[in-house]
Amino acid sequence: MVKLIKNLKDDPAFGGDFDFKKSWNKFADQYGFEKDYSDFKLTWHDYFNYFTHISSKTILRPAGAVLSAFIIIFGSWIATVNASFGSVPGDLLYPVKLVSERMQITLAATDEQKARLHTEFAGRRLKEVMEIAATPQVGNEVRMQAAVDGFKQEVASANVAVESMAANSSQNADSVAIMVDQQVESYMTTLAEAQESSVSDSQGETLAEAQVTVSETDASLTETLVTSHEENQAESTGTYLQASFQKDLKNIDAEKIVLEGRMDRIKNLISLGKISTANVAQYQTNIQTITGQLKSFEDNLVEARNLFAAGGWRRVQEIVTDLKNKLSVADELVASMEIQISTGE
Repeated sequence: MVKLIKNLKDDPAFGGDFDFKKSWNKFADQYGFEKDYSDFKLTWHDYFNYFTHISSKTILRPAGAVLSAFIIIFGSWIATVNASFGSVPGDLLYPVKLVSERMQITLAATDEQKARLHTEFAGRRLKEVMEIAATPQVGNEVRMQAAVDGFKQEVASANVAVESMAANSSQNADSVAIMVDQQVESYMTTLAEAQESSVSDSQGETLAEAQVTVSETDASLTETLVTSHEENQAESTGTYLQASFQKDLKNIDAEKIVLEGRMDRIKNLISLGKISTANVAQYQTNIQTITGQLKSFEDNLVEARNLFAAGGWRRVQEIVTDLKNKLSVADELVASMEIQISTGE
């Protein structure tokens, strides 16, 4: 067998008579190469081209595959995040929505960016509250509580970021505080509308918690702006505070008139003998207490308006806060009497 193979190695059928020089000359003539290859030498350019060619196979192709996979995964994530924007607590994609928001907060470089983001996210939570309130279904109390808790957290975080800006004397502290305060005021209106449409006492209590948080945040932001104006006397903060306090006083006056009308109806029912005798004395005492508190309102309102010209915002703030607290207490007292009357207690 070995002898047979040795005999066949030079056989033309197996390429035994192959003449490289003769074949090269034929190839060179056909494709335009030099026939004389004795002086052929590789240059650095040739080595570089060879290395580039090998690299494209061993490095660039795998890297391209990884990059393609990343693009596909990242694109899928973006699509999922976009799809999650319309979700509410309890929905499958809602956690994705929250994770994307937390990532934005983590990447925020300044307190101003954080304040703006938290304010935007508070608006999202409030929109979720409205959607839940508008679509009654099983488990809504839990979903509503989750949305309201998220809202309260975002509002509080926005306020913390504003306070941090003010403490560090940030250049945009006043403008950001005004922006957040304006949004907070819009939240008050939205929450009031949501409470009117709430379908259960539990939801109403949950929304009331959010209103308390919003009121506290509004008071804190006002305090920040008043303090800033006392230190810097900026025209922008003075103008905003005047407009804000004028609106507060107008609302207080309107709420006072409504409260007096509700008490008049109770007094009318008492005079008609439609109130249980056991409750008449207590109702009359309550009405006298509230009436006594409301008598000072007009003097307080006049004092506050007179302070506008002097820019005494600290005193105006104290008056507004005091009047709001008194109205809140009076409203609760009148509401309790109305509930007792409606239930026949």
